[in-house]
Amino acid sequence: MEIITSSSIYWIKKSGHTLTTRISNKKYTDLTSSLSACASNAACQAVVHEGSKEYYLYKDVKLSQKGTHNVFLRGGAKVVVIKMTMASGGYTWTYQSPFKLSGKLERSSEQPS
Repeated sequence: MEIITSSSIYWIKKSGHTLTTRISNKKYTDLTSSLSACASNAACQAVVHEGSKEYYLYKDVKLSQKGTHNVFLRGGAKVVVIKMTMASGGYTWTYQSPFKLSGKLERSSEQPS
């Protein structure tokens, strides 16, 4: 298994498989254009490399063990992390997006030794 990114989406590459339900018989000649087309099609869940310069869009994700193709399964959107650090009053504060903290920040009643 290999994970790649294209069109701001994570794709999982599985070798030696195939899928059953094509979206159409439109053939793409390279991986980049087929992944881009799949990313812009809400029904598309995967791209299958069926032969030399033959990529097709699929709407199912049930892998067949009997296949011999490379399947690129659509994952989630690529996460862009933004991190900012600032210092104030002898403390360093770090903010990282898209992650957020939950819960309460409480002052400890214990005195440092």
